[in-house]
Amino acid sequence: MKRTFEVKNLLELEIRGGLGNQLFQLAGALSQAKRLGADLVINETALRRHSDYTRQNWVKLLELDQFTKGTEIMWRTDARLLAPFKKRNRLQIDEESVVNLKNLTGNLHFRGWFQESKFPLSLNIEKHSLHPISTSGEIKLHVKNIVNSVNVCGIHMRFGDFIDTSWGVIPSEWYTKILKELERSGVEELHVYSDDIEMAREVLEGIPHGYRIIFPEQHGTFLPHELFWTFRHYQNFVSSNSTLSWWASFLNLNQNPKIYCKWEDHLFLKPWIRLN
Repeated sequence: MKRTFEVKNLLELEIRGGLGNQLFQLAGALSQAKRLGADLVINETALRRHSDYTRQNWVKLLELDQFTKGTEIMWRTDARLLAPFKKRNRLQIDEESVVNLKNLTGNLHFRGWFQESKFPLSLNIEKHSLHPISTSGEIKLHVKNIVNSVNVCGIHMRFGDFIDTSWGVIPSEWYTKILKELERSGVEELHVYSDDIEMAREVLEGIPHGYRIIFPEQHGTFLPHELFWTFRHYQNFVSSNSTLSWWASFLNLNQNPKIYCKWEDHLFLKPWIRLN
């Protein structure tokens, strides 16, 4: 008796950007693959070829099993086409078109950012998922110190390539409000992470405060998956407007963390604390 196998159509996502962007795209693609009953292919060509190390494939350094929940992901680059894509036509469409599809009748190749909270929320992701596959002893010790500390807050300040974008950087006036709010809540020590430590230092020095301020990356920049893992352990965390910060806030490992942010409605989650 011959065994029969179900042949599904394929959704192929062209993944790009940094780790936070990669996670949003993966969540969006997974939600659509589940909805349409398709297998998922992730084309990582753009990540493999990118000269900026922060835009390389960091999501593969995280444990994805609890995140994907049984949905098989096939990874490929343009140099190694999968047989089903050679044999059958594939159409290329955008994010909005994928989301609006009623059913899938062939293979589709698509790009999109999927930067809305509804996509991760639809997957019912466990907060203990997406552990790094491996971390250095230094990062493990740093995280242990965070867990054992009291009245400490982590703060992520993103500058760099955000300066000349439409969304820009968070203004110093907002950080003034945040520091006052943290003081009222009993925070005594700030751990500041930034892609531009000198600019972060300059912003904070211009704000009256009585905190002890530490820059954990003073002697070496954390890799994206290390930052993601570190942020998730803070009981008090101030999110930047980067997608990496969003995901670290979303998957914070504490029971009742205090997340301070400036996210707009499509990315804001309760019970986060939004100061405008």
